Amino acid sequence: MDFIKQRLLLALLVFAVGPLTTVAAQVGSSFCHGVGCPCGNDDPSRGCGNRGDDFQASTGALLIYNSGVPSALQDSLEFSAYGLAANQFGVLFMGGGTNSFSFGDGLRCVVSGGQGVYRFPVQQADFFGEFQLKNLVSTSQGFPGGGPIQPGESWNFQVWYRDPNGPCSSNFNLTNAIPVDFYAAGGAGDHEELAGRPLGEYPWFEYVRAFNQGDPVSFAVDPGLKAALMGTTSDVYVVLAKDQAEWANDPSLFDVRGVASSHSFNGANVQGNTFTLDPGFLSGTSGAEVGIGYDVVIDLDGDGQYDAGEPIDGLGDEAGFYVVRDVAGPGPYTVVETIYSFGSFRGQDTYYPANIASLGQ
Repeated sequence: MDFIKQRLLLALLVFAVGPLTTVAAQVGSSFCHGVGCPCGNDDPSRGCGNRGDDFQASTGALLIYNSGVPSALQDSLEFSAYGLAANQFGVLFMGGGTNSFSFGDGLRCVVSGGQGVYRFPVQQADFFGEFQLKNLVSTSQGFPGGGPIQPGESWNFQVWYRDPNGPCSSNFNLTNAIPVDFYAAGGAGDHEELAGRPLGEYPWFEYVRAFNQGDPVSFAVDPGLKAALMGTTSDVYVVLAKDQAEWANDPSLFDVRGVASSHSFNGANVQGNTFTLDPGFLSGTSGAEVGIGYDVVIDLDGDGQYDAGEPIDGLGDEAGFYVVRDVAGPGPYTVVETIYSFGSFRGQDTYYPANIASLGQ
């Protein structure tokens, strides 16, 4: 039931605050799809077909870019693997080169390329045949030789996984692959991810998209990416989220905390440039919405307006971060409980808003 609850809560969040878009400028297009697979188990949109979560040999496992930015300094990049057999084990690996040859029931397309091949810790798929892959940069710091991911490097990622009932009887298979060019220090990785939480170890700060109502919100500036800010003092605003068109029409800054906070950026590292934005007072409750979106702006010239080039977390269609209400608490609607007594839903206990007819699709 815990898996089902987590999936339902995630679906509610996406429905309430809109689809989560992420910057993918240097995360390349997926490659190594299932074409020319070892026993005709092709799937041109994923890896070679397996007998994974749907037991169909024509459907393979999929590695996707999930969230974050390809920064070796921020370490926010995350992948997800889907379509594996439930509870089976898999390993994400990376290499500097690409090729394509049969390997088990699939195609291996990630090779050394003179940089080596490095394996991340073993993961176990859940009941739904999936697992998440995060903390890639910090994990890689324990790799030998040239394995630790550094700014400016390029790596390719692919997942090997067990498939005991696979169509080619090799007992293992592979997903598609994804190339990543990591931003150079101080280079094009100047993405405006600001809000998040401090960490007690490397990479010292995680950029976060959603906070529970009542949780503190912090922000951090990495001097490796924003060297020009060091030695300056600026007002930092937390404002109700606007999309890019709304910012263009109305660049004025009105801080939801009542007044902007002033911060001096003098630290030599992320830890020295991490500050508290809100101790937990920001609201995540508004009508039937699950959360409220906010943007963060560093007002470099102190004019109380967002100007092009000023750091902003949330300029696009998605907010810089969301504060989410207690989804386990009572919502704004009166609830009706029904136990079905007919059809294929017989005996199911269902809850729905009493005014559901007026809510639309």
